[in-house]
Amino acid sequence: MIIFRADGNDKIGAGHVMRCLNMAEQYIDEGIEVLFLTADDSFSQRIVEAGCNHIILNSGYNNMIEEIEQIESIVDEYNPTMFILDSYHATEEYMRRVKRACNNKGCKLTYIDDVLAFAYPCDILINYNIYGPDCKSEYKKIYSGANVVLPELKLGLEYLPLRKEYRNIPARKEKSGINDIFISTGGADTEHIGLALLKYIKSNAILDKYNFHFVIGAVNTDKEKIEKIAKEQSNIITYFDLTSLKDLMLKCDVAISAAGSTLYELYATHTPTVTYIVADNQIRGARGFEKAGLMKCCGDIRELGATVLAERLLTEVLCQ
Repeated sequence: MIIFRADGNDKIGAGHVMRCLNMAEQYIDEGIEVLFLTADDSFSQRIVEAGCNHIILNSGYNNMIEEIEQIESIVDEYNPTMFILDSYHATEEYMRRVKRACNNKGCKLTYIDDVLAFAYPCDILINYNIYGPDCKSEYKKIYSGANVVLPELKLGLEYLPLRKEYRNIPARKEKSGINDIFISTGGADTEHIGLALLKYIKSNAILDKYNFHFVIGAVNTDKEKIEKIAKEQSNIITYFDLTSLKDLMLKCDVAISAAGSTLYELYATHTPTVTYIVADNQIRGARGFEKAGLMKCCGDIRELGATVLAERLLTEVLCQ
């Protein structure tokens, strides 16, 4: 059995849960049982539909130490071969205890990282991002000054947890002009960029000739407002809580997306993309794609604000 510990909600979005589900798909295909542990039931339906077992801890996603005794008991009872942790709220103490519980059962603790916050007590550390290989010396430096053994490092796109449907997609055929635009604002969209984009589209008649395909996350609190505006605009099509984005990505000519895990699916589908930053953990990824000449980053919404960024994104995407 493989155990995953990850959370998603209207505060932190869906990224942690979704990338773990992508990893879980491979284990399930191999006939390995998967168990998900989450603080609450925000993604219960998605987790169960993916074929995973699920335990709701009824704990605080941002105060994980309060659940540690439950975790230790679960590890002891289920005796997993791997425990995969994906959370920015896991403290050093929490990880030490999870690692000890795992190692006592002959199990390894794997941590998924993209912020290099501290010397994580784990056996395996995965940073699958485009910039991952550039972080090797930084990890060594962080661990050299800590009383923690450097884990086995798995860095770069080689370890990207892509669902199998996104693998080996052929390059796009050249098209003249833009008709369909894919827009994803993440699982939660706490900065309300989706609404800002919709308002800009509605107020600019020059955009009426384009079709805008809005993907609305499962925990987006602006759902009703977005749907109301979309009903007034025939060229705005909304999609709520899609389980797969592949077909829609392939249908669209260009994309606007927050700099989260969706960028890797857009990259896999060869979709020209304009991105933006909404959180610290997205900065390196956005810069990495831009440095590689793959995607243009239009800035950080926390600095620019939703209204300014919306205009910049739409102007840039139409230049692709």
